[in-house]
Amino acid sequence: MSFANPGSTVSSSVNADSAFQTSVVPSTAANPETTPDALDPEKRAKVERYRELNRTVEPGGVVCAGSSLMEFFPVERMVAEAGLDINLHNRGVAGFVADELLSCLDECVLALRPSRLIINIGTNDLNDPATTNDVLVARYDRILVAVERALPGIDVTMLAYYPVNPDVAVDEGIRQCLAARTNERLCSANGAVRALAARHGARFVDLNAPLLDDRGRLRAEYTMEGMHLNEAGYRAILPAFLDLLRG
Repeated sequence: MSFANPGSTVSSSVNADSAFQTSVVPSTAANPETTPDALDPEKRAKVERYRELNRTVEPGGVVCAGSSLMEFFPVERMVAEAGLDINLHNRGVAGFVADELLSCLDECVLALRPSRLIINIGTNDLNDPATTNDVLVARYDRILVAVERALPGIDVTMLAYYPVNPDVAVDEGIRQCLAARTNERLCSANGAVRALAARHGARFVDLNAPLLDDRGRLRAEYTMEGMHLNEAGYRAILPAFLDLLRG
């Protein structure tokens, strides 16, 4: 099964720097008891850096949160280059699983007191073949509940998971990840996340159309190693992302 080319990028519910990493950041098994102190040193250092940066952030802006697919998106630079004057902050952390984001929700979302949250979390959870859609949704739901409790009325946008391309993966670690994180599995997970968004009155936004090749895979020219987008890939989805910010 491949990614379908959506007719619309936005489904409404009922209601970083430019440096790119080329290695896989190991993910920690999801655990609701995860705490910031339990993070590996690289993740913990990023969270600590965010804590310091948050001290000078004006409330009421836009926060982008998630794992590497969010962290590697140089959204602050690209939005500035597009001439948009938006109070926007990327708080993605490479390697995060959903429960790790939950454990660091203050540093990555709540302390900034945003009016909007754009989130992409859960792909690292899917590296574990035992993570069913129900398990993934339960973890994601805990994040949304915590955000809504702390920030009533916040506008939440949940991004669809991006496609992958195992045919261009040469690194053995990447190949192992993509053996579990298949396009078929990502499509199924996107359906579950779309339903979760509807239950929370959030928006589900699919930016994938320009990323797809004729077989529904991530286009080879848009990926570093079959799993992560490169800058060209992020530029391909940038127009739709900017429309999202303007909306």
